[in-house]
Amino acid sequence: MIGEPEWTDQEYELYDQQFSEAYQNRQVLLNQAAMLGPFAAAVPHNPSMEEEMDYVDYLETLLTQEAFAIEEKAVFRFVAEPLPVKHAKEPVSFKLPDGLLVTIESLSVSVDQIGLKLRITRPGSDQPLTLDDWRGWEIAVFAQDAETRYDSLQYGPEDDGSLRYIAHSIINNPTDQIVLIPVEKEMYNEVIRQGGAVTKEQQDRILRIDLE
Repeated sequence: MIGEPEWTDQEYELYDQQFSEAYQNRQVLLNQAAMLGPFAAAVPHNPSMEEEMDYVDYLETLLTQEAFAIEEKAVFRFVAEPLPVKHAKEPVSFKLPDGLLVTIESLSVSVDQIGLKLRITRPGSDQPLTLDDWRGWEIAVFAQDAETRYDSLQYGPEDDGSLRYIAHSIINNPTDQIVLIPVEKEMYNEVIRQGGAVTKEQQDRILRIDLE
């Protein structure tokens, strides 16, 4: 964020000069990343001071003690309302075509996030599940009346032979319903791109989970 790779030396000098002129005019100038670095570099200072404190304290000291003076200081105290969190109204399980049973252990939804935890088993089999048993599947997650964006995903084997699946998504509005669509891995990107549109054969897999 210091400049552009194609800039000439003269353009870099003009860029740096902006911060020196800001200091002379008793103004604070931030760079494109809203950072103080280039401005701090343009302020005359004692090099030994920088070695005695961490970077954040150094910048604050530089701007408040050497370059500027604090004219007024205030402390604000407030209490925020608890973030409302909704959960699935009832336990939900569903079976996939290859015999895997997926049980929703928890589904928590705040105003801007979805947390999903699944337990995956294969009824009638004593063989512990491995990562390969799940690699062909994805769970598309959508929030009713809100845009949904994938955030993080992890899954792996448990000591009891099942698989644990934990996913987080970001939403831009509160919601009262979550839509889950188990799809084959090769279909996942297309389902996400089309906002949950699936083939007729996949229609019966759509799960609409009401929250409370």
